[in-house]
This record gives sequence, structure tokens and C-alpha cells, in this order.
Amino acid sequence: IQKAESITSAPIHLYFCHQCHRNPMITAQRIFKELRLFVNPNQNTILIVIGKKNQRFAIIGDEGAHQALSESFWQACSDELGANLKAGNYVAGIDTVINKIADALSQQFPA
Repeated sequence: IQKAESITSAPIHLYFCHQCHRNPMITAQRIFKELRLFVNPNQNTILIVIGKKNQRFAIIGDEGAHQALSESFWQACSDELGANLKAGNYVAGIDTVINKIADALSQQFPA
């Protein structure tokens, strides 16, 4: 995460919980609010939440980050992370997606 954050001003957070809600976006939105990740002048914070038990996950970006990248980009990241988690490639999958997001956000939000 530190390497990824070195190329963009967007803070990237990885959060593991025991189990995500049936709809992991609900879990991610709750955690985003609890951690007050919305308190960022650029509104470019990223949160990746992964449920260890059920391997459900969500990738959410604050308003600025979400608008900077296309819906298809976020879907591709989600698909890639999901495939890697399903295959048991946890570290590689998380690392790849974090770096992909940082690379894309560095264009709009350089370090």
C-alpha cells in the first residue's frame, strides 16, 4: 500500500473483517463512515474490504475517486480481485488491484 500511495495522493485502505454482509457494499459503506474516510479534501480515498470467512469483498472510492475512473474500470478491478480470491491468490490479487487503482488515480491525483 505504501508503494501504491507513493504515486498518488489518494489514500488506500485495506480492511479485513471476519465476514461481510450478504451485500458487501453495505459492510464497506459502514466501515467507510466509521473510520471517517470521507474526511479528505480531495474526496479520493479508496477502501477495499474483504470478509475472511466468506470471501465477500467490496472496493469503494470516495466521490472524487469514483468520478475520476469509469464504472468499467471499477468493475474490472472487482472482477480481477474476485477471481484471485476464488483461486486462493490472496496476496497477489490484492496487490495487483491496489497497484492498478493507484496507477489509474495517479493521473488525476498525483502524489
